[in-house]
Amino acid sequence: MRKALFLLILFFLAACRGGIDPPKNIPSGYTVAQGDRVALALPPGWTAVPVSPEDFVQLGKDLEQTNPILAARMDEMSEAIKDDTLRFWANHDTQPVTVNIAAESVPVFDTLENHAQANRTGLEKAGFQILDTGTVKINGKKAAYTRAQYMLAVDANSGRMTWVVIQYTMIDSGTAYSISFGTPDYLLGEFLPVFEDIVNTFHTVDD
Repeated sequence: MRKALFLLILFFLAACRGGIDPPKNIPSGYTVAQGDRVALALPPGWTAVPVSPEDFVQLGKDLEQTNPILAARMDEMSEAIKDDTLRFWANHDTQPVTVNIAAESVPVFDTLENHAQANRTGLEKAGFQILDTGTVKINGKKAAYTRAQYMLAVDANSGRMTWVVIQYTMIDSGTAYSISFGTPDYLLGEFLPVFEDIVNTFHTVDD
């Protein structure tokens, strides 16, 4: 009994250590942008937005006329910051394309498959249709892959558009990270290779 308890403690301590190191190489021209305990390297033409509720509320107001798609999500992002789940947000400077990182603590024995499925269920409850799932490597670590889409109302004049989410989920040191890219479907072909380059620069940062 004592031996089993000792092994369990060792397992727990191992799970709580670590973190994800930066990749040895990042794509040419990319610049590392740091969020809250996480970071990504971004190509030219992308801007990381500070993850504070006040900044997101103001950003939403600024975007109401120029980019209503992003403006509509700012209140949601603000709430996610307050409950310590949103760790990173960036968007393309001229296109309605975004990336965000959410994080949450998970039980020691929670599996990547279970957590990824919970994320997919959440997407479905929000009205998304799951198009594809799988397993990939991100910066050398196993991650779950999800592709989903949603019919998004833009405004009374423009009608509706298909919004695509590409989400990567991974677990490290007792924390689950979900890296989500969003884009209109008509831009997916152009930006999918960029998403793959960006996500492979994901790493954690000490407090």
